[in-house]
Amino acid sequence: MSDPKTVLRRDTGPKKLKHITEECAELIKAIVKAETFGMFDCYYETDNKYPGETNEEAITREIADVRLAIHRWEQYRETTTHMQRARDFEIK
Repeated sequence: MSDPKTVLRRDTGPKKLKHITEECAELIKAIVKAETFGMFDCYYETDNKYPGETNEEAITREIADVRLAIHRWEQYRETTTHMQRARDFEIK
């Protein structure tokens, strides 16, 4: 079993911000794909995690992922002190 302090430190503010940027990038990719191929085009490729999903459905899923990442950031802000956040964002 992992040390609880280690688990808490792994999920720091910088990682939460990185997660938001990754989710935003995936949303942008889904939007560009819809603009290029059409909103209701879908893919059945073997490497597609969601076979048969339309571009519209992918955008909706990615928006939900962005919202969740932002919610986790907000929870982090509400449950940590300014000093804890300052330590998390300390340049090493």
